[in-house]
Amino acid sequence: MRCAWLPVAVGLVLLGSGCGGSQLDRDAKDPNVYARSVKKDVQDLARSYRETPKTLKSNAEMFHERLKAYPSHPVGDNKATYDTLLQKCEELIAAARASNSAAIERKLEEMLTAANKLPD
Repeated sequence: MRCAWLPVAVGLVLLGSGCGGSQLDRDAKDPNVYARSVKKDVQDLARSYRETPKTLKSNAEMFHERLKAYPSHPVGDNKATYDTLLQKCEELIAAARASNSAAIERKLEEMLTAANKLPD
């Protein structure tokens, strides 16, 4: 009987230290957290093109691969925006392969416009 309080104390310590559920777990279920991440990725893609144009194709392909997994994330009301971003990213990759700078600029601008529809 002397140690009957021990499991309760350990449980309280674990719960108090965050073992009851982390902020990361709660964020993983929040569509706004994912939306902010995608929005930032689009902005980073555009910024990286302006800083180092030669890396656009590989950066766009990496972004496209990550974005294709969006159905496994909470999307809320943003499904149409993610679909648009996927389509525009495919067009951007095609423009990068063709080295068409005017089309690249246009597609990046279209992606930024779509991403701005996502919540901040």
